[in-house]
Amino acid sequence: GMGDTVLILAFVVIVVGGVGVTLHAARNEMISLKRAEMKNAVDAAASTVNSYLARAEKGELSEADAKKLAIDAIGAARFDSGNYYFLIDFNGISVLHANKKIETTDMKPLKDTAGKFFVQEMVQIAKGPGSGFIDYGWVKPGDKESSLKISYVVALPKWQWAVGSGLHVHDVDAAFMGMIGDVAKVLVPLGLVMF
Repeated sequence: GMGDTVLILAFVVIVVGGVGVTLHAARNEMISLKRAEMKNAVDAAASTVNSYLARAEKGELSEADAKKLAIDAIGAARFDSGNYYFLIDFNGISVLHANKKIETTDMKPLKDTAGKFFVQEMVQIAKGPGSGFIDYGWVKPGDKESSLKISYVVALPKWQWAVGSGLHVHDVDAAFMGMIGDVAKVLVPLGLVMF
């Protein structure tokens, strides 16, 4: 009767609520994993650049050649389905970018949607602690609205460069919505069976 329906509905609300909380935690976990993944990828790129720097210091390569080889090596690299590396110098000038038009331009005036000068912050991190995360709002090509972008930079002080990469949390959310869809495919029929 009526009492049973209320009980079942209460149960459904509790289950869905619980799943909501779990999913929120899962999304945060996914973002933490993405941050860790990106940090590892940027650290690897910094190691690559440092290996060319070391060769220049040993006199095996001229500094100009070492820089060019380093730029080519990380410029060609892609990780985690299309993420790329960028290089800026300690003056905020683009040294390497996936969009060649950006290279050699002064990135310091760039502001995100909330007015944060994120390239200036990257330079401060590079000159200061030497590595760190910067989060900012950015409009992904093809999108109308800006979305959160997480970036990580590592300083290469000898060459006054910072290497970094960024990732749209948007991409995490797309994967996340796919996951919710998968969960719903299981839970909805289960709920109906219980009715």
